Amino acid sequence: MDIGTGLALLGSAKLLEKLLGPTAEYLGEGIKVWTECRIENLRLIFARAGEKLGPRLDEEGSVPPQILRIVLHEGSYAEEKIQQEYFAGILAAGRSKEGIDDRAVSYSTTIARLSHYQLVAHYIIYSLICNEFRGSGYYFGPNDRRRMCISVDLAEFIRCMHLSPKESEYQVALLEHIFFGLHRETLIGDGYWYGKLDILTRLFYRRWKDIALWKPSVPGAELFSAAHGLRLKSVGDLLMEETVLPVIEGVTLPTQVRRYKLF
Repeated sequence: MDIGTGLALLGSAKLLEKLLGPTAEYLGEGIKVWTECRIENLRLIFARAGEKLGPRLDEEGSVPPQILRIVLHEGSYAEEKIQQEYFAGILAAGRSKEGIDDRAVSYSTTIARLSHYQLVAHYIIYSLICNEFRGSGYYFGPNDRRRMCISVDLAEFIRCMHLSPKESEYQVALLEHIFFGLHRETLIGDGYWYGKLDILTRLFYRRWKDIALWKPSVPGAELFSAAHGLRLKSVGDLLMEETVLPVIEGVTLPTQVRRYKLF
């Protein structure tokens, strides 16, 4: 299949044909006018999508054109590694034998609306939730989510965001941006909190001055699953013992996590 110069610019033509299937035909000569930076970002995204698929890449399949459209136009500007990982994940998650499962379209539009800070925080939050409740028998149902509220030391959470000295000057505004933004996108549940502890709660968290706590949501767990390129039968499978969720390079997680039993 001749898919033109545009395909060759994005890296291995063989990889892209296997990844995208017939959708690869949407990549034409017009892509040559893009800047090298945008093309390099897409090269990295497509390469990571192939890695996330692993052996599944050799199976017959394609990606719906709507997903490719968003990745091309939004992912090409994604210079941060976390953004590239998420776009690569939705490409992998959107690939199916029939090429008509377009659930990842909603994930890709969500990623396009989120800032780098919100994506890092989302990844940290759901990595901790999955680590804490793996093998618990929970499946993100309404009753489960009420029991899945966890908390971390706010100072450690901020350190894991790897803010520069200049960014740290806007720490309060960034925390507002992160938590209000994730809640607005329904990526965390109601009742989240960050900041000072009241007297009663301080008895439970004797070593922590301030805390950050949150509950998961189904859309948040779905996005996390898609970011790993997973096609799960149920979002609850994220918590199965056999589900492998590798840590994204360069992202660190808080080491002390508590279930918020007083909430």
